[in-house]
Amino acid sequence: MKKILLSVLIMVGTAAAIAQVPSTLSYQGILVKTSPPADAGKPVDDGTHFVRFRLFNVPTGGTAVYSSTGTGSGNSVTTYKGMFSFIIGSGSPGNDPIPAGIFNEQLYVEIEADGVTLTPRVPLTTTPYTFRAQTANALSATLAIANGGTGATTAAAARTNLGLGSLSTLSAVGSSEITDGSVATVDLADNSVTSAKIVDGTIATNDLADNSVTAAKIADGTIANADINAAAGIAVTKLAAGTNGQVLTTTGGVPTWTTPAAGGTVTNVATGTGLTGGPITTTGTISIATGGVTSTLLADNSVTSAKIVDATIATTDLADGLITTAKLGDNSVTSAKIVDGTIATADIADGAITAAKLAAGSTLSGSGAANRVAFWSGTSALSSSSTLTWNGTNFGIGPATAGNFLHVAADVTGTSVATMEGHSGTSSRGPGITFLRSKGSVATPTAVTDGDYLGGVGALGRTTSAYNISSGIQFEVDGTVSGTSVPGRIVFSTTTAGFSTTSEKMRLTSNGRLGIGTASPEFPLDVNFAVGASTAKFGASNPVCLVANAPMVGFNIFWGSGYTYHSNNFGGIITFNQEVSGGFSFNTAPSGSAGTSATVTPRMVINNSGNVGIGTTNPGSKLHVAGADWSISPLLLTSTSGNAGATLRFSAPDVGGRVYDIIGSTGTGASMGAGSFGIWDNTGGAYRFVISPTGTVGIGLTTPTFKLDLPNTATDAGGRGRSNSWVTYSDNRVKTNQQPLNYGLKEIMMLNPKKYVHHSSTFESGSLKLLDGTATVGLIAQEVYPLIPEVVYKPSDETNDLWSLDYTKLVPVLIKAIHEQQALITNQNSAIADMKAELAELRKMIMAQQPKEGTTSTASIGKE
Repeated sequence: MKKILLSVLIMVGTAAAIAQVPSTLSYQGILVKTSPPADAGKPVDDGTHFVRFRLFNVPTGGTAVYSSTGTGSGNSVTTYKGMFSFIIGSGSPGNDPIPAGIFNEQLYVEIEADGVTLTPRVPLTTTPYTFRAQTANALSATLAIANGGTGATTAAAARTNLGLGSLSTLSAVGSSEITDGSVATVDLADNSVTSAKIVDGTIATNDLADNSVTAAKIADGTIANADINAAAGIAVTKLAAGTNGQVLTTTGGVPTWTTPAAGGTVTNVATGTGLTGGPITTTGTISIATGGVTSTLLADNSVTSAKIVDATIATTDLADGLITTAKLGDNSVTSAKIVDGTIATADIADGAITAAKLAAGSTLSGSGAANRVAFWSGTSALSSSSTLTWNGTNFGIGPATAGNFLHVAADVTGTSVATMEGHSGTSSRGPGITFLRSKGSVATPTAVTDGDYLGGVGALGRTTSAYNISSGIQFEVDGTVSGTSVPGRIVFSTTTAGFSTTSEKMRLTSNGRLGIGTASPEFPLDVNFAVGASTAKFGASNPVCLVANAPMVGFNIFWGSGYTYHSNNFGGIITFNQEVSGGFSFNTAPSGSAGTSATVTPRMVINNSGNVGIGTTNPGSKLHVAGADWSISPLLLTSTSGNAGATLRFSAPDVGGRVYDIIGSTGTGASMGAGSFGIWDNTGGAYRFVISPTGTVGIGLTTPTFKLDLPNTATDAGGRGRSNSWVTYSDNRVKTNQQPLNYGLKEIMMLNPKKYVHHSSTFESGSLKLLDGTATVGLIAQEVYPLIPEVVYKPSDETNDLWSLDYTKLVPVLIKAIHEQQALITNQNSAIADMKAELAELRKMIMAQQPKEGTTSTASIGKE
């Protein structure tokens, strides 16, 4: 049953101005039915349904920026008269949170209800965009701003008269949105620049306000002599106070206030190393002498480039190995800075000197054998190679005389003569050989044409007198050359035993076809041999062998002069047009030894009419199964699932498309019970015939109670049957403890025949549900049971079964009632006869009392 959303309401909590903005959407809707037509527009049944919500930034297509997930078909909701509500993005299990910052553009919500995606998508209106007020959470609530402010700063405290229009552009401001150098002092809030925001070592003197560095800002013991301005002087008030009469002296290098001995005076002030102006006995000035500041007096890293006079550092000023590459700026050492003749071999990196660095006209001298390639012998002189030769045209590695442009010859002691090594960070790059071919010359190359040889690799072996060709791979043009396209093929050739030249054995064409035994392959793999033996094998110990000209596929069996085992194992073969003309035959063979003949037996055939035979080579039906031992079923249907049974389906597409399934040994999940056999009307969706595991048979019932059980259906097509005769067992030999029947006319007279409407029925959750009905006549089983219980079936559980009445068992009771009634009739007839005789006697007596003619008499009859 499909459903649509008839009514939708989406809203977001509006307390964002003074509280945490919820990252959720509140959603209410109504689910209504779309089918059947009579129910269209009505709310769905109350219960559990599944919905899923997705947010997109486009009205159609695109990729969702958010999706509530849920399990199964989505998020579970409970409806009442079709209405439901749901909080999107609550973060509860199966309801993912909505990501922050996605409401900076127009969004559309897509709804899916019970697996049906609704269209079109619904655009989100202004209210959900209050998500973007999340930005204001990080701003100070004490900022004084004017109402109607337009920026994040002014929005922080505007709690009244702040429309959504003023928040429409709010979003997180990153470094990319701020123009370099545009943040002024007035833009920074007080105390907003912390130590973490300042690059280490970048605060200069002019960055510090006068008197801004207090004692608390200076690390203890870090003010050195160089930090004190020579002209500033240290006021006495800056010295730690001593007591009256003490003087400042140095003890062990530590200034200390001490009390001098009584009566002493300073008579001489001497100057230390690097100072001049002393000794002073009365007055004078002490200063730093020229050259008085030595290396030991300089703190590490205290001399910067600005302190060094340009061009004053000489070689003697630099210690050996003192200046590393990291100490030199790029391109700082020019030729003028290098002492002539001081660059040694060790100073030059390998490969650093290119040809451009060699002076024009320079020569290398040396001597050696003719046509030998020169090489450095470890000294400044050249030597001739014993293995490399060059005659101006051919280059040789190994031979005394090169026979081709490149000729390599050697006594092989390893696994190869030549090695190509290549290294690359790109997966498609590596060592390789490229053949270049034209129809012209090196100076004037021209285009190749179809069939031209482009290059190749050949292998020759030495015979007693010369090297002769053994095999080769040729690269050739395979088609018309046009533009930049040169179609190609690869031809593989070998020399057959007894021959002295190669012949083609395989080729790969430009259209990707591989031919073996043919120069014109017509298929992706074209194997062409004239012999009738197996032409292809796939696998090792138990291979698949193919025969081309006599079509067959062998499994561990190949065809030569007959069927032959490939290895020690069982075998099989599929043949065409062999045992069955124009059809296929599937054969098996018992286990055999490799190389021995195999005897194959047909197991299944498909003839040219499409009939399938199992156990027979001449099937007469679409499926013909034959077996010699019927104690073993020739057809066995099983199911590997414990909840299902084996099924055999019958379909008549030409007659209404009716489909029936014969289901045997049903599983635990079947409504007719495990181990039952039934006929299922797949089209009608009901069991038509069931045999239970106990042997009871139901027609129209899934759980029959009796050996033959029909449903309580009031129609002719339901619980009624028809027959010319219904015979029941009544053999005296099977009836023991025979006794006279105690029921009869009395019980029959107490029965209450009725006319009524008999309803079809079913049981649902232990309750009887009445369906359609038909007017009829009969008895009520519950009324008959107290009178004649033997003719009534009383169910053991009335919540799942009905009372029943066996009308045929009333026949003996009716017969007994007729007997009793006939006895009464006989007795009454006898009494009537007696009464008639008495009346006749009375008549005679009366007649005897009549007077004779001529006389008069009177008489009276009656009581006195």
